[in-house]
Amino acid sequence: MNVFASSNVTYEHVFCRTSDDCSTIYCTRKGYRGSCRHIRVSDAVYWADVAHPIMIGLHGDIDRGETIEHVVYDNIDILENPEPQIDYKGCFGINNGDNILVSDVTFQNIRIEALRDGGMLFNLRVCWNRKYCHAPGRGIRDVTFRR
Repeated sequence: MNVFASSNVTYEHVFCRTSDDCSTIYCTRKGYRGSCRHIRVSDAVYWADVAHPIMIGLHGDIDRGETIEHVVYDNIDILENPEPQIDYKGCFGINNGDNILVSDVTFQNIRIEALRDGGMLFNLRVCWNRKYCHAPGRGIRDVTFRR
């Protein structure tokens, strides 16, 4: 369930089991160009065999200074998350690279099965992932976690 360079996107009532990230929000990637704004995901069940159930950031056009903002994840169930690689752990991943600013993200009404195999709940960082990024991100701000 990938959102690339899009605005005003809503998706709901999904079950997703993958061998990679279940839900991603990226800026410029694979021919799509621009920022992401006003994204809402609700009533979803995610089961990532590896990587993140939810991943935001990472990909963008470093020359454009893109933004991911006004994102809501609501009423989400996360099943297992046995990722063994330290750089890709975390039920909630905001790994911000490629000169992106991530702002105004809300996670609410989220239920998570017990973590195992060294799983992580959060992985929020401004980073330069040598495999996927050309530069670090500009920052992460205004992230809210509600029960």
